[in-house]
Amino acid sequence: MEIKEFIRLNLVYVLYIIGVFLGWNIIILYFSRMGYNYIEISSYFLVLSLTSFIFLIFPQNLNIKKSINYSQILRVASFFLVMEFLFKSQIYIVAIITALAIELFWIPYLTKAKQYESNKERKKKIRNVIRLGSFIKAIVPFLGGLIAAKMGFFPLFLICIFLFLLNIEGSSSLGEGNIKWNVMKALKLAKKVKTMLFLEGLWQSIPFIIIPLITLRYVQLYLPDDKQIIYFGLYFSFVSTVSVLAYHITKRIDNKDKKYYLYPLTLSLGLVTVFASLATGYKSWIALTGIIVLTWKMSERFTDTLIKKRTREIPNMIVIRRFFISLGRITGTLITIFTISIFGIHNLEFALRLIGVIFLSYPIVLYYKR
Repeated sequence: MEIKEFIRLNLVYVLYIIGVFLGWNIIILYFSRMGYNYIEISSYFLVLSLTSFIFLIFPQNLNIKKSINYSQILRVASFFLVMEFLFKSQIYIVAIITALAIELFWIPYLTKAKQYESNKERKKKIRNVIRLGSFIKAIVPFLGGLIAAKMGFFPLFLICIFLFLLNIEGSSSLGEGNIKWNVMKALKLAKKVKTMLFLEGLWQSIPFIIIPLITLRYVQLYLPDDKQIIYFGLYFSFVSTVSVLAYHITKRIDNKDKKYYLYPLTLSLGLVTVFASLATGYKSWIALTGIIVLTWKMSERFTDTLIKKRTREIPNMIVIRRFFISLGRITGTLITIFTISIFGIHNLEFALRLIGVIFLSYPIVLYYKR
């Protein structure tokens, strides 16, 4: 019975990430074409992170099947809402709905996946699912860009809506079960990792908002309108391909040795982030962000191991990580909005440089919290 449940859960996961990465990865380009400026798009990300943070604060008792279904219903709603903007602030309603959809899916899914990992045989299967998911993420953003460029955004959004509706039917056959968490309790379990998680969240505002915005700027600056969508999607496929490479590099390293790699990797991540802020054109930007993503994904797998050892309760382990990462992303997004407001979008690299410099403190914090 557990094997059937495992298969169902991961079929839902695969279809879910296809729907998200197909239609939502290029959404900020769509927002820009709908008349939203960089400050308004940044504010969308701020509302998204704030909603996640507030949701995670309150103790929850989620039914796994209902939660995953609600997540996909909210995803359908978000795609419908972006098809026509009736008023300017509608983008922030989309942000709230999207944030809730994210948390309602990933907390139950990750909790179940971690529980399955207790069995060595199932752990191997989980890794295969992650590998499959990584390959899907490497293909579908480009495919989404291609569909939007050739057919328009509306057909793309309708395809994604169909995928989520189809997936709701599939997730209805998932088994019952509840997930409970309490952030106050989780905080006590995570005393030694709170600062590290916050710094990780602060840095994650770079791939979360800063890299997409700077890439959008380059795309709009150097490419004609008819090619912008395709190349924007292609860029995110490139980034996901680099993530796959990082996974294959790190999986060969023994868990016992991973903590020793964290010092050079996090130091390198801070340095390469600072260097990326000095990019002088789109070619150097693509190369440097590729190095950033490779280093980030390698260090992320090592920090995962560290957090597991120091915060053993599931789902409190998952929730506390998402809680501090949301807090860090809020801070990074505020820095982004401040930078654009004061210096303009063409100097957004200042935010990249500042966050990179702050993140250089991570190895020091890691040393004293070890």
